[in-house]
This record gives sequence, structure tokens and C-alpha cells, in this order.
Amino acid sequence: MSVPASVGMPLVRGQRMGVVVMWHNDTGRDIEGAYLRLRFRLNPRHQHPRPMTVMPFFVDAHFVYGGVNQFDVPPGGWTQSYEFTLPLSGHLIAVGGHLHDHGEWIRLEDAETGRDLATVRASLDADGHVLGVSRSLLGLWRDGPHLLAGHRYRLVVRYGNPTSDTLTGMMGLMAGIFAPDDMRAWPDLDRTNPAYLADLQSIPGAIVAQAAAGEVGPSSRQDRN
Repeated sequence: MSVPASVGMPLVRGQRMGVVVMWHNDTGRDIEGAYLRLRFRLNPRHQHPRPMTVMPFFVDAHFVYGGVNQFDVPPGGWTQSYEFTLPLSGHLIAVGGHLHDHGEWIRLEDAETGRDLATVRASLDADGHVLGVSRSLLGLWRDGPHLLAGHRYRLVVRYGNPTSDTLTGMMGLMAGIFAPDDMRAWPDLDRTNPAYLADLQSIPGAIVAQAAAGEVGPSSRQDRN
């Protein structure tokens, strides 16, 4: 995935990054020689005009700090929603989404007015298998929705279920690109925050890397061996 050179995420020398990779193998046998290659494209240091500063945008329709974000869908279907606020204002430039089979759409709406701000839809085959999820380039020809700090927003995900059984392990995520009005207002990361630590410890291997770097105190470490 790539973005135009007119936008970019700021990185500084020495900045630590984390990558989370999930492999899914439904072949019933080991896959030899599988690997992941990461390639980063960097804008020239003195590019003119300077790229618009953007940051990742990510909302989970069933977000639980350090917990399981999956939910069940009973026969007939289910709509799952999650309300949230942002710590700073900015424009939503692009969005995509993640759905499991029988997922229909994901919508971002203004929780105070009910206005639809962005919707992505799944492409399904006759059996309800997800073939893909649309992407919406909200800021390609215009500014994109302007999200306000402290304002209530809602992520809504819709699943159908034509079967007589409850569907388990369903998810609904919207991810995209967010351009802050003032990057200086981006809040500092509090590495002692209990919610942050609970979320970090739910990622396999992440807590080990943090502890090795001396960023997690003894009171918050867990032996994961």
C-alpha cells in the first residue's frame, strides 16, 4: 500500500517502530519458505511543497483494552457499534476496513447528529465470503470530513447471518489516514497508563521488546514464557 508523495507520516532519527504480523494457514500442512518483506518509501528531506503530515486512523467496533475484540452474530444478523472521541481535530483523508465473512459494511458517523461521514462496503460471493472491502479516498479531491476534538463519533458495523447458527469471532475495523490540524497537539504517549499496558501485553512479543528497552517498569511486566 502506498500514498501520494504529497502526504507523509513524520519519522525522526532513532524512532522505534513496531510491526505486528499475523499468519493464517488453512492448508493443513506447514508452508516452507514463507517470509514478509517490508519496504518503506521516504520523501526527500527538502521536498517542496512539504508533504501534508498525516497519522494512522484506526477504530474498532468492539474495542476492549487488552481484551478480545471479537463478537458473535446471531441468526438474522447483528449491528455492532462503538462511540469514541478524538484528542485533537483534523481531516479524515482516506478509509478502508476489515470484515469477516457475512460482513456487509462499516460506517463512521457523527454520534451527536447521526450524519454518515464515511462508509466502506464488503464485496461478497453467493456464500457470504468476503472477497474484498472498498476504500474511500475522502481527501483526494476535497478536504475530507473534519473531525473535532472532544466530539462524539460512532463506528457501526453490520453483519448478516442467513444461517441457523451463531457466527463467532466476527470483527469490524475501520483504518485510514488522518491529517491533524496541528501536529503539535498530538498527545504524548504515557507508557505508564494502565490501558496502554493492558493493550501492549495483549500483543505477543511486544511486552518483551518493551521490557528489553527498559520502557516497562517491574510492576507492570508479566512473564510470558
